[in-house]
Amino acid sequence: MQRALLAGHSFTFDWDPTTDQVQRSDSCAPILGLAGEAAIRDTGRDFFQRIHPDDRDRFVQILHSLTPEMANYSTEFRVRRGDGAMIVLEEIGKALFDADGKPERIFGVATDISIRRQSEAELRRSEARYRLLHESLRDGFVQVTMNGLIVDCNEVYSRMLGYSTEELRLLHIFRLRRNVGTTSRSPSSATRSYHEDIRTYTKRNIAEKMEPFSLSSCGQNLSVMMTANRPRWATVRDITERKKNEDELKALNDELERRVEIRTQELQETRPASCTSKSCRR
Repeated sequence: MQRALLAGHSFTFDWDPTTDQVQRSDSCAPILGLAGEAAIRDTGRDFFQRIHPDDRDRFVQILHSLTPEMANYSTEFRVRRGDGAMIVLEEIGKALFDADGKPERIFGVATDISIRRQSEAELRRSEARYRLLHESLRDGFVQVTMNGLIVDCNEVYSRMLGYSTEELRLLHIFRLRRNVGTTSRSPSSATRSYHEDIRTYTKRNIAEKMEPFSLSSCGQNLSVMMTANRPRWATVRDITERKKNEDELKALNDELERRVEIRTQELQETRPASCTSKSCRR
């Protein structure tokens, strides 16, 4: 029993409210930072004084609210160890009452959950930092499952596509993706293409810039450049304006080349066929 309690960072307690005497199992010593009789034998008064001031009144109120009909309780509170450090205890107990309805015994198990709470706090801080980075990105961010279901995205991505975050979480990425230069795509072909991308990018460990493609944005096509990591998450940059400018520039260059060809042909046609002198060649 003691080994099980030690392994679980727990100890048992038995408190007699009438004498204010508390008996604990030996496993309480390393948890409470006490030794000898000070660890296993205590008074309720001394123990209450070691409870964090912000938690003490709540804990005492829980004990005072116990009745024969509601004799069980479960709570968490902070306690000062013998070395002054604060730990978090999770306590589960039960009260026994005499014939007059007064508590004559409260017993149960207390578990040190400090590491668990510290891990949870660190996880919350990490999630907060992630969320701050997530929302401060100027590019869109999207996270998808291996089946293409959108599980997370930032506001930039939502605004980019014209859907709310909640709406996007009901969609599959292949229903948004379109071939560049096309306006529609069948779900079956989109699914095959998506899984082809999955097979390609899961073979690589580094982030890859995919070729520009289009996303469906509330009935319109949006040109984007995606940098994918394996491809479960990706940053998505709206390059619609850049693509438009590039297309316009290409059209201008093509038109210029066409006019040069026409003018060259016109000059060749107006040049006399018998002109062979130097002045004529000039």
